Amino acid sequence: MHLVLAVITARENDRTKTRDHIDTARQIARRLGQDRNDFDTEFGPTNVELYAISVAVDLGDAGEALETATDLDITGLSPERQTHYHLDLAAPTPNADTSATPSPPSKPQNNSAPNKPAPTNSPEARSATSSDSQDADPPTNSKN
Repeated sequence: MHLVLAVITARENDRTKTRDHIDTARQIARRLGQDRNDFDTEFGPTNVELYAISVAVDLGDAGEALETATDLDITGLSPERQTHYHLDLAAPTPNADTSATPSPPSKPQNNSAPNKPAPTNSPEARSATSSDSQDADPPTNSKN
């Protein structure tokens, strides 16, 4: 419950309440003494630190997130929790200046190689064929 409340208060940008909830969860996890996954709840010291990383990111505290992640062994956690860990560490902070970050290149409209015709049964070929036939002159009526 405290972990969920930490996420909620972090998204409300309430640092004090967020840290209080994380601290309470840390105390409970220390009493438990190990990472457990009873009934797929995945709770323990490591999972609390994953939440601490996540709320630090939500609050824009990248340094705190990275410091918390130092020497954290996540190998005992589920793939889902490990993925959250990697996503949180890869995510830009909400207040980060991304103006110097180059934009990714645009996706090409046609995925086929240049100078190589698309296969006739591909969606690209069907699309090109249907648009070509729409651009063609309509048939004329020869009964004039």
